[in-house]
Amino acid sequence: MQLKRTTTPEAIRRQWEREGKTMSSWARDHGFEPSDVSRVLCGLARGRYGRMHRIAIALGLKENPNEQVGVGA
Repeated sequence: MQLKRTTTPEAIRRQWEREGKTMSSWARDHGFEPSDVSRVLCGLARGRYGRMHRIAIALGLKENPNEQVGVGA
């Protein structure tokens, strides 16, 4: 089983800067509280389960265990 590649908080921030987005706008667009997204990006919340886990997956910091890439024929 091959899973999607994850990214880093710094890479996410650089991407948002290139796109002219803010963390707050990304959070609102994805239905999350900006303060929760900030906690995940800063490492204050590990994103092991629940809401913080969903945020980490949406950001690409964690692999989604329900998605497989390159599997099947």
